[in-house]
Amino acid sequence: MQPIGVVQFGLGPIGKGVARIICEKKELALVGGVDTNPQYIGKDLGDLIGVGPLGVPVKGSLSELPLDKVQVVVHTTQSYIPQIYSQLEEIIKLKLHVVSTTEELSFPFIKNKEMVNNLNNLAVENKVSVLGTGVNPGFLMDSLPLFLTSVLKKVYKIRVLRLMDAAKRRGPFQVKIGSGLSIEEFKRRVSEGTLGHVGLEESVYFVATSLGMKVARYTETIDPVTTDAFIKTDHVEVEPGKVRGLYQVGTALDEEGKELIKLEFNAFLNAMDPHDLIEITGEPSLKVLIPGGTPGDIATTSIAVNCIPKVLSAPRGLITMKDIALSHNIGSF
Repeated sequence: MQPIGVVQFGLGPIGKGVARIICEKKELALVGGVDTNPQYIGKDLGDLIGVGPLGVPVKGSLSELPLDKVQVVVHTTQSYIPQIYSQLEEIIKLKLHVVSTTEELSFPFIKNKEMVNNLNNLAVENKVSVLGTGVNPGFLMDSLPLFLTSVLKKVYKIRVLRLMDAAKRRGPFQVKIGSGLSIEEFKRRVSEGTLGHVGLEESVYFVATSLGMKVARYTETIDPVTTDAFIKTDHVEVEPGKVRGLYQVGTALDEEGKELIKLEFNAFLNAMDPHDLIEITGEPSLKVLIPGGTPGDIATTSIAVNCIPKVLSAPRGLITMKDIALSHNIGSF
């Protein structure tokens, strides 16, 4: 069987990680890389990602690549649909399938409805699938708890708690959670919508819609977590009294104000006892604990790669993890 030809679109830390994993999979062939960074354009993609020369130069646009060898584009650029709309439009018009780590794309049907409808119609017209995925959203707080409900007779409430040591995450993530900011600057950026985890609302509505829950109201709060001691990582320095991360909560309520879904996202530097916890109240109830937590960056790159074969046979249009056959590891054996 011929390997699936893949282009990596976006060569930041996650994009480079995806590209490295693709090189390890016999089912896949990395045939191109795209990034607008002028320092990357023209460089050998293999040298850039640290696997040695591949004879594949990085291009500034998708149209510069030999697309006859390409079936799927892994897209890892930004978090919001308006930011990536033109990128997806170009990819879809070239009749290429998409696996994207854009958080809003994990369940794109609650915001930017005109853009989403346009992209969905375009994808159906060009007979391609566009999947948004990642560790969170895409897996830990939506797909995994949703799959776990399949062994229960009834479901009343779902709670997912994620506690991670952000000191072990990539630099852009540490910045995104406000590490090093004053409390005042943290609150200002939260009010502007430029700080915090993206995707809790998408995860809530993905689960609620799939289970038929009637959400009357959605609330989301973001609070700073500060430090009493100086913290230094490879990417940031945090003085005592400054912010080392955040505690963010997304909650779905029914008409009576009762909680249906509660997602608790804790991400701060030097967090003790990192873990993931899924609690489903139902008949019977179920609790799943992941000691140490799901390794975020590895998980995001891995799920994007492992979903590549699935989009080829998925429904056409904008799809979610619920629309593909059960994803699993490929190429390890």
